[in-house]
Amino acid sequence: MKINAVKIFAGIVTIAVTIVVILGFVMAGSPNTARARNADQSRTDSLQQITGALDNYWNTNKAMPANLEVLRSSPNIYIQNINDPKTGELYGYRSVSGTAYELCATFETKGNQPVEYASPVKPMGSGPYDRIMNHDVGYQCFQFKINKWNEPTMKY
Repeated sequence: MKINAVKIFAGIVTIAVTIVVILGFVMAGSPNTARARNADQSRTDSLQQITGALDNYWNTNKAMPANLEVLRSSPNIYIQNINDPKTGELYGYRSVSGTAYELCATFETKGNQPVEYASPVKPMGSGPYDRIMNHDVGYQCFQFKINKWNEPTMKY
């Protein structure tokens, strides 16, 4: 019996492609996992953008908005999304006190693990947003305080 070289080559290629596809699923996860991660990334981006908009709103109005629709419709405020990308429901928001508030969302995957810094000086981008990025699975709420702008003082 003579084995054809083309059949051997085709068999090797088939095995190699199968291994690559399996490794791809193992390393990157299934397409459903990738969609869930993308939705969670959209949620974290939206919550971060909302915190900046709330800072802007409070520093302009010296009050918190009643809800996210009021915030979004305010002049000079831009928020790309105040709704969950999958359910379409509004993100959770409530004013806790004068300058403290809470934002909530439901996450499908576990976020990044907290980074431990060797130096007491943390890199740019660390801080309150780390809490959003390090979310757990399920409904999560994050408490923030308004970042007050320094008002200029004029001396004559």
